[in-house]
This record gives sequence, C-alpha cells and structure tokens, in this order.
Amino acid sequence: MTPPTRDAASVEAAAAIAQLRQHIRVWMDGDRVLPADGSLLLATLDQIQAGLAGGDAPGVGAEIAAFVSQVQALVEAGVLTAEESHPLIEAAAEMAAWHSHKKRGDL
Repeated sequence: MTPPTRDAASVEAAAAIAQLRQHIRVWMDGDRVLPADGSLLLATLDQIQAGLAGGDAPGVGAEIAAFVSQVQALVEAGVLTAEESHPLIEAAAEMAAWHSHKKRGDL
C-alpha cells in the first residue's frame, strides 16, 4: 500500500482528529468522562494537530503516545470500555503511521 499524498494525508489526519473530538465531546456531554479528563484529551489532540501541521516530528510522536496513554488510563479506571476506546486508539495509530511516513519523507 502506498502512503497518501501530503494533501490527502493532511485531510485524513484532520478528519480523524475531528472524529476523535466528537467522541470525546459526546462522552463529556453524557457525563461518561469528567470535564478535566475530556479537556486533557482535547488539549492533547490540539497539540497533535499543531504538530502535524507544523512538522514537529518529536512532539507529534510524544503527543500521540500521551493520547493513547490517557485513553488507556480511562479504560483501566473503568470510565471507558475497551470497545469504546478502540476507535480512539485505532485513529491514533493511523496518525502515528501517517506521521512516520511524513517524517521519513514518503509524503
């Protein structure tokens, strides 16, 4: 499989982040996730988006890892189920793959 072009990958990353934001807001609105936890997740997504847009290679990788850790902590605390966390972790993995291609210059 060939990696997407820079423009297509940017659009895909933005769409993935928008979808993640929607999941988090629904959980916050439904009182599934505390506002502090949801705000932390949203702030981490802001950092990922800024890093992807600006090409901050080390920062993006670290922020994606932080996002996954935050989601996993919510699962371990019993706030989210593994099923609920799966789309978030999967999207983060896709962003990490896109970022890896971008960092290597494949895009």
